[in-house]
Amino acid sequence: MSASPPPRVVVVTGASAGVGRAVAHAFARRGATIGLVARGRAGLEAAAEEVRQLGGSALVLPADVADHDQVDAAAQVVERRVGPIEVWVNDAMATVFAPLSETAPDEFRRATEVTYLGTVHGTMAALRRMVPRDSGVVVQVGSALAYRSIPLQAAYCGAKFAVEGFSESLAIETAPLGSEPWCRAVAIHSGSAGMSGRIEHLAGIVEQAVPDHDVVAALAQRDEHTLRRGLGNGWRRGQHGG
Repeated sequence: MSASPPPRVVVVTGASAGVGRAVAHAFARRGATIGLVARGRAGLEAAAEEVRQLGGSALVLPADVADHDQVDAAAQVVERRVGPIEVWVNDAMATVFAPLSETAPDEFRRATEVTYLGTVHGTMAALRRMVPRDSGVVVQVGSALAYRSIPLQAAYCGAKFAVEGFSESLAIETAPLGSEPWCRAVAIHSGSAGMSGRIEHLAGIVEQAVPDHDVVAALAQRDEHTLRRGLGNGWRRGQHGG
């Protein structure tokens, strides 16, 4: 099967640091225009300069993903300035590293709103534009902690479990909408190796989560530690491996 052209317009949330920033780098190397979404302008400006140095173009879009209206406004800016969004990557996250007994309600709420509702808001903004033209891919960046929780991370683990359930439901909903794969999602276990290497590796997998690549093969061939159930298997029109 011949490869599709690289995506021209991509949006990445959580783009100012970590996996999100590395994902932006990966798409920049393919010449994409990337909408960079995060709260901190300084981090976004630095990421945008890196994107340009790597051969891409960048839009700096300061927004709080916990606020649906801000996310939708960012999507509007992207489509008005550079054209239809072809790939949307939900990566923004927040966490609290503490026992539940020492976690304030507002801290727990914030971690949930950014990690879970941020994914929901990003997906809503993307599909609102992709569904009418029957074209586009949404990528949810998952976590090993969506499958096996650890202590001191109750807020983050709960949010990532919620992302998995949301994405499974979405895969079924989008199945009748058309012929292209709408929702792909990947998860990676980052606890057994250096985080910097894992970030770059996951960025490569996310960068491949477009219609002309098979995420399952990428996961199986490139990382023995990657989880292979639920989000780790990716979806093609509402069907996923068990």
